[in-house]
Amino acid sequence: MSMYKAQQLDKVYYQGLEIENEDLRKLKHDYKNHLLNLKQLITYQNTEDSLQYIDQLINTNVTSKMKRFCNISYIDSYLNSIIESNNNINFDIHSTDLSQLSNMGFDILIILMNLIDNALENTSNNTINVDIVYNHDIIIKICNHSIKNPIKSHFKSSKGENHGLGLKIVNDIVMKYNGEAYDNYEKTLYSKYIILKTGAKTNEEINI
Repeated sequence: MSMYKAQQLDKVYYQGLEIENEDLRKLKHDYKNHLLNLKQLITYQNTEDSLQYIDQLINTNVTSKMKRFCNISYIDSYLNSIIESNNNINFDIHSTDLSQLSNMGFDILIILMNLIDNALENTSNNTINVDIVYNHDIIIKICNHSIKNPIKSHFKSSKGENHGLGLKIVNDIVMKYNGEAYDNYEKTLYSKYIILKTGAKTNEEINI
């Protein structure tokens, strides 16, 4: 085997390791939210033994009555659990019925997890507004007041590199659906907008 070919194989190998490592970081980044989500679902089914085990892992309590927001159960359960685990925050959440879009549900959930996490860290008046609208496309809008302009400060965060990873995950999903992402900051009110195209083929389908 030539030296050049060996170097190319090494390059491919290490690139594969980097991809695997990024996947692990993504999993680690979202695992607590997924556990909270799973806990809310199990609470709804009253499986007490599983709840006690999950309580030891995430050390929080969630409500046994699940409020419906978008009619995709695991998104609704996440929103309920985030409300219950942050009882010092006033959440104003509104959503249209997304039950027809269950094939996109997991990606919508990941976007909500990351953007709500950011809002929780940056809110200055303990109020977070979440709007999810399905009208041909999906529009997600999350607003919170922040003393510092998050756009200019590039979301300097105590979460370190995991914060940047969260935004990258969101941007990857937006690209997958040929969507758009933009933000606005005016008079301390920060708004993040995500638009996902529901009618167009995703980049993944195009590359098949």
